[in-house]
Amino acid sequence: MKDTLVQDALVLVYDVITRPRSAMAGVVSPARLREGLFVWAFMLLLPIFSATAQLGRFSLSLLLGTTIGGIVFFLLQVMFIHGAASLFGGKGPVRGLAAGLCFANVPLCFATLAESFIFLLPSPLVHLLSLIAALWSIYLDVLAIKENYGLGTGRSIVALFLPVVIIVVILGIIAVCFVVSLASLVKGL
Repeated sequence: MKDTLVQDALVLVYDVITRPRSAMAGVVSPARLREGLFVWAFMLLLPIFSATAQLGRFSLSLLLGTTIGGIVFFLLQVMFIHGAASLFGGKGPVRGLAAGLCFANVPLCFATLAESFIFLLPSPLVHLLSLIAALWSIYLDVLAIKENYGLGTGRSIVALFLPVVIIVVILGIIAVCFVVSLASLVKGL
């Protein structure tokens, strides 16, 4: 059973890399969540292995922090994108979105590997590779939303970025309130 999980996951990863549009249509199936979570867990552990190699020692706090933070971030990402896509009239299962987002982050593995070799490669090249991987991952995120919810490309892009915009606006309002409160305290002294 485990061999089948690994083989299925690797085939899907290959398909997402080589033919993203057609592969993402099959990946967003709720039945692919198991393979998606396997790939996502590997991608979550890859930076830990990279950091361990660079630091020369294992860090339990890094492992726990990355794992817990990654799980919380992934759940929030799925929840907010599902809400935004539903707001724009999209109809699709949350499990399908979760599976799609797991596979959409595959290009970020290349960025992690590039960052691991920063001492061998020129720094601008490493950063360029990381930027390309991030843009590729965003493209796959949009495809996952589009395929899972049946939205157009524009609405899928907005559904992807709307949660980020809302969070930035909320943090901006909190910062302004903090500065105003601090200014009134300083003025009162």
